[in-house]
Amino acid sequence: MQIPIRELKDELKNNVDTCKNTLSYDNKTVSKSIFGLFSKLINKFEKTKSYQTGLFIKSMNDWLDRYDKFHQPLDGKIGEINIGEIFMVDWNLSYAPELSYEHPCVVVEKIEDFLFVLPVSGQKQYLEIGYHPIDSPDGSKYYRIVDIEDGFSKRCAIHINQAKVISQTRILYRMGKLNVNELGICELLEEIKHTMLNTYFPNEYNKLLEESNEYQRRIEYLSIQRKSNQSRADKYRNENKKLQKEIIELKAKIDKNIT
Repeated sequence: MQIPIRELKDELKNNVDTCKNTLSYDNKTVSKSIFGLFSKLINKFEKTKSYQTGLFIKSMNDWLDRYDKFHQPLDGKIGEINIGEIFMVDWNLSYAPELSYEHPCVVVEKIEDFLFVLPVSGQKQYLEIGYHPIDSPDGSKYYRIVDIEDGFSKRCAIHINQAKVISQTRILYRMGKLNVNELGICELLEEIKHTMLNTYFPNEYNKLLEESNEYQRRIEYLSIQRKSNQSRADKYRNENKKLQKEIIELKAKIDKNIT
C-alpha cells in the first residue's frame, strides 16, 4: 500500500481546522496514509540492520510515551539545568550526517525553555580526525576531543559544527558537567565558545578579535605612558621638594639679615 502523499498534502493544506479537530481514523486520507506508512516501514525494515531498526523503534516509542506528558516545559524531574552540564538527549530522526537517536550533549546556553547545545559522539571516525590541544593540535576544530579529565565518562568528540537549539523535553537524564579550574572557570567551555564564533561567524569574529587586539595595544601604550608620566611626576615632585627646602633656607637667611 502506497502513501497518498499528494492527497495528504492537499488535505493538510486546505482543511487545517477540520484536521486539527478530527481523530485520525475519522479522516479517510489520513487513515490511508497511516496504513501506507506502516507498509513502507515494514518494507524498509526488511532491508535494514537490526541495530538501526532497534534505535528507530526505541526513539519512536520514547516519543510516543512522552508526547502527552512531557510536551511542556521541563518539570522537576531533571531539576535546574546549568550551562556546562552534560545530558543524554533523544535527537530522534535526522538526515545524515546529523547525529540521531540518543547522544550526549553539552549545554552552551539557556534560552527560556530551550537549550543551545552541542552534541557529543564517541564514534571512532571523529576521534581520528578531531582536535585536541595536546594529542592532536592539527586536527579538525569541528570535533573537539575530550576525555575523563574534562568531565566525561570516556574519550569522545564534541561536534562544534552541529550546534542546535532544542526543547528541554528532549533530555533523558543528566550525565555530569564540564570540569572547572580553581577559580571556578571552565576553560574548555570558553575555548569552545571562541571556536564556535570563529566557525559560524568568521568575519564578525575576526573583526572583534582585531578590535580586541587594538584595545590591547592601546592599553599597553597607555600603560607605558602612565609609567613615563609617573616617572616625570616623581622627578618634578623631587625638584619641588628641593625648591621648597631652598625657599625655606633663603627665607631663614633673609629673616636673619633683617634682624
